[in-house]
Amino acid sequence: MSAQMTPENIKQNQKQQSSTPYPYPNPSPFPGPLPAHFSQCTPPVADSSILSHIMHSISSIDSRLSKLESMDKKLDKFDRLCEAIDSLFPRVKTTESDVKKLTTQVSELSNTCDNFNIKLDELKEEKDNLWIAQASGGSSSQGKGSKLKKEIAEIHKQNSELKSTVSDLQYEATKNNLIFYGIVDMPGEDVQNLLSGFVRDELEIKRNVNFRSVRRMNSKYKPRPIIVTFDNFKQREVVKSSAYKLKGSPFSLSVQYTPDVLAKRKQLLPIQREARTQKAKAVMMRDKLYIKNELFDQIKHKQYISKMETQIPNEKIDVDLCTDKTTHQTDEKQVTTKED
Repeated sequence: MSAQMTPENIKQNQKQQSSTPYPYPNPSPFPGPLPAHFSQCTPPVADSSILSHIMHSISSIDSRLSKLESMDKKLDKFDRLCEAIDSLFPRVKTTESDVKKLTTQVSELSNTCDNFNIKLDELKEEKDNLWIAQASGGSSSQGKGSKLKKEIAEIHKQNSELKSTVSDLQYEATKNNLIFYGIVDMPGEDVQNLLSGFVRDELEIKRNVNFRSVRRMNSKYKPRPIIVTFDNFKQREVVKSSAYKLKGSPFSLSVQYTPDVLAKRKQLLPIQREARTQKAKAVMMRDKLYIKNELFDQIKHKQYISKMETQIPNEKIDVDLCTDKTTHQTDEKQVTTKED
């Protein structure tokens, strides 16, 4: 025993232990050879079926999470749609009240026209009787002629009032409208989105502007103008006040007027130009021209009327409603660029 534990034997045993790596699972807690049950230990190996099951579960969870994300997006869209529908309700109610009001007024006008037709038939019959009486030399012809003149004068008066009422109705129907020119036609376009982008980018209006209706006008010229009806007059004025930003661009906009107002403005336009040429302040509002803050008068402002210019009639000019609208709107486009 003492022969085996000499210093040389101890050093040799330590050298052998340091050069031999410790087996799994732990380093040897004591020097010397390892026990038999330590040398038979092997590292654990994971079962492949368990790993594949875990991977399948993870992929299933990922797919469910992606479905939840898509459902969240759809719910957000649904919420926005509900908000848009809620905002439409007051607009629909306003439109319904306007339609009812216009229906009542149209019904009244229809009744008035029927009465006029009956009255005209009576006048025609009376006129025929008057001619027969005059041809026969009857004594009552003079009294009938005087009565006929009075009735004709009354009909002219009622006709003028009816024209004024129709003009006011047309103005009420178009006072919230603007016409946009120069916006290129796009195949399959969404005109409302197109105009919303135009108002935001070209007119630099960042606030929300609501349209009641947006449509292209029937025209043989390209691009076709776009007629827009705003929710209210205030929003129309916000857009119209930004029209100066379109100066120098291929775009323009104008107010939509009735045909008789357009015809009157077309006659007043040369007088307005002449007044401005003579350094006089001239502003046109609808079918009225104001020179130096005074309503235009043919005698008082005759220096602004050209010799070649025809006189302005006292009554409004009748314009056939079937006249090509594009021509009137083109003229109006020129008027607005000079007016504002």
